[in-house]
Amino acid sequence: MKKPFLILFINVLGIGLMAQSFDCEEELFPKKDKKTRLFGYVNAIGEYRVPPKFLTAKPFVGRNAIVQEGKMFGIINCEGVLVLPADYTEISSFSNGKGWVKSNGLWGLADAKGRLLIKPIYEEIKEINTFSGTATWVKKAGHWGLMNKENGRFIVNLQYEDISNISDSAGIARKLGMQDLVYYGDGRVIISEMKRVNRLTQNLFVYQNKEGKFGAFNSLAFIIIRPDWDTIKLSIPLVMVKKENKYGLKTLKGKEVLEPKYDKISNFTDGYCAARKDNLWYIYSTSGAIASPPNEILFSKIGKGAKAIIYTKDLCGLWDLKQRKWILEGKKQSIIFSLSQNWVSIFDSGKFKILDLSKGVPVEQIYDSLSSQDSDQMVRAYKNNKVTITSYPSFSEGTYFESAIPTKLEKYFLAGDEQNYGLISANNKLIIDVKYQKITILSGKNENYIVPESNKKQSLFDESGKIILNPEFSKIYPGVKQTTIYVKESKWGIVKNTGEILIEPKFDSITTPKKEFDLVDFPVIGWKKGKVQLIDEKGVSITEPEKVDWISLGEGAWAKKTKDGYSLFNNSGNAQGSLLFEQIEAFQEGSAPVKLGGNWGFINLYGKLNIPNQFEQVLSYKSGLAYAKQNGKWGVLKKNGAWLIKPIGIGVELDEDGKRKLVIP
Repeated sequence: MKKPFLILFINVLGIGLMAQSFDCEEELFPKKDKKTRLFGYVNAIGEYRVPPKFLTAKPFVGRNAIVQEGKMFGIINCEGVLVLPADYTEISSFSNGKGWVKSNGLWGLADAKGRLLIKPIYEEIKEINTFSGTATWVKKAGHWGLMNKENGRFIVNLQYEDISNISDSAGIARKLGMQDLVYYGDGRVIISEMKRVNRLTQNLFVYQNKEGKFGAFNSLAFIIIRPDWDTIKLSIPLVMVKKENKYGLKTLKGKEVLEPKYDKISNFTDGYCAARKDNLWYIYSTSGAIASPPNEILFSKIGKGAKAIIYTKDLCGLWDLKQRKWILEGKKQSIIFSLSQNWVSIFDSGKFKILDLSKGVPVEQIYDSLSSQDSDQMVRAYKNNKVTITSYPSFSEGTYFESAIPTKLEKYFLAGDEQNYGLISANNKLIIDVKYQKITILSGKNENYIVPESNKKQSLFDESGKIILNPEFSKIYPGVKQTTIYVKESKWGIVKNTGEILIEPKFDSITTPKKEFDLVDFPVIGWKKGKVQLIDEKGVSITEPEKVDWISLGEGAWAKKTKDGYSLFNNSGNAQGSLLFEQIEAFQEGSAPVKLGGNWGFINLYGKLNIPNQFEQVLSYKSGLAYAKQNGKWGVLKKNGAWLIKPIGIGVELDEDGKRKLVIP
């Protein structure tokens, strides 16, 4: 028995040595030299084994690595010798001694001896696995085929308009408006003429066949669910199927969990779902085991923690789905989960009680009504036509008010009576006294302000309730950088939030075309005796008073409009460039459309005409693309002004997703 074991050991060792012989003697890593800024290859202790002489260098795969010399790419061996000359504009990968190379815009196949096995004739390639795979999709004359790069033979002939890999084993190939599931092992079409394919999970796909029925397959091209269904959708962690208006459940591997006999099935919550059949409800686990009580259930609602509200003909109770027992059982009551599902409100005999689900016992307080959809820290509880704010888990009672209204800040309620309001937070803590006729909350990017008003005077508070500005202003407009615009005795000024007056009330008006959410952004426009000027957040006039119009163009740019045209300025009031435009539009992505000499072009934020005025009409840049009309036709411009699509369209329209597209006749 020892001899066979010894032979087996030697054979295994021999295989390991053979596999190792394909790699370099030392493990080599690309490294950039700080002085020359060129790449070479070092061993594990940082010693250069291939000197730094390449512009870029990729890791070794086996005995070869892709390197760049100038603008071209080649392949080196472990000694740093170019076995494939740097004559190619791109090399996609190189493994098992072969790789795809690009020359003059076309792809071919080369080996580690520098030979072109397949001349560059393919427009595109899509490799299945760049490190170990042998199959590659290649495109020629607009059609895709699947090739074995080891022998250069087609596994799937050139015939498809588009392809997408779903795994190393299979892909979806499209032609004539239909889709095929192709197995890469031998090129077989596992499912043909699919109308639709949707990915449900990383490993599961739903498809619709040409007859309109739905089935499912996995990423290895195995059919998991036969195409017998009207719909298939994910109901994590299972799949819900529908046939003839009846629903059932299957596992992600296609095994039946619930047969299709239910009128409705809910999504799973904490491992349980509710299913309705003949107007009665049943609750099941993910394995299909029944988890509901034996009663005839008229309605059920599953909450977190495997708790369910159960309504039957005679009772309403709370059922523990894991323990299969009643937590709460009653005859004349209703139960509602809170928004957080940490507690439930119980309506019984005209009063509301609260059950803390973590403790399983009711709290002491009893109310006329409860707002169970409020957050746990701000629950409105009503008694004797008044409201208090209570919190989970104590639910202690506080001051009662005639009303409590939610605000844009979830942690506050507007509380008071019909004439006066204040601001309260969790546990009924009074943030701002109940003495104001109006309270406004204004939000910025990182800050919030509260503006109460009483007797036509406004004051300013921070969000903690600390007063910033006393009630001496008829209007307050909080801004960024701790600066506020105010109105006092019909004149406008600017004040720091410390109370320091930056500009006495002397302007007839201050307009604020720029905002950060609700807050005023600077500079602003000050109006006085028919003249206007830009004012920064320090209260400094950054432009001279003139009878002109100032227009905010966004991205820190402004246009000054005079009778002669438009000129460009920045946020500091400095002129940008010397050009005078007939028209100018808002900046987007650093460019603004301008009209000059009767034609349109684009300027940058410094006023430079970076795309010449040569178009009859333009549309602003979005996602790096702009649309321009030239000689009566529309085309698409790249960021550098070059045509992505030359003018061939008769117009531009929006698609279903609101994206612009050319109208091509």
